Amino acid sequence: MTTHQFKDRNEQMDLLYQPAMKKADETFCYEHVLVVRGQKKSRDTSISKADLLQLTCHVRSVFADQPTRRFVHAFTLCASVMGLWVFDRSRSYNSGPFDIYKEPEKFAPALVGYATTDDDAMGLDTFIELKDGSRYITLDDANGGESKVRLTSPMMRQKGVVRRGTTCFMTRSKYVAKLSIVDIE
Repeated sequence: MTTHQFKDRNEQMDLLYQPAMKKADETFCYEHVLVVRGQKKSRDTSISKADLLQLTCHVRSVFADQPTRRFVHAFTLCASVMGLWVFDRSRSYNSGPFDIYKEPEKFAPALVGYATTDDDAMGLDTFIELKDGSRYITLDDANGGESKVRLTSPMMRQKGVVRRGTTCFMTRSKYVAKLSIVDIE
């Protein structure tokens, strides 16, 4: 298991899932994290408020660096007790704790699932199209056709976990595109 130091932050994560991309300086950033893992090195198998807070801080950083991300998968591992988590823009969901040795039928599929899940099920944005290093959205026009709008860098984004995830992009034609999650209760 490798510990990764995150660029521009004084934080570390013991393990993460991310696309196969490596920077020359061996630093990783939250904009590429797919699944967050929290680990406790002690034999205590309970999740404390501090452990959950640390996990939530990593999830918040994923949402901050991936502003159009809909939800983030995470898991905790304390000794041999694992918990599966999903954080969306309104709350977190937990599978409840289970022992990976006593219930391997839960452990193996979870890890395989994290490694093989498609972008939509991983919570990644499927609305914005990446092409030639640029971001595009497709809009319906007044004549029933479609037009592609090129987005430049985000000019404003919400960084919290429980938010609508509003992100404003400047477009190449100098308009503003405002994107947000609308299914929060």
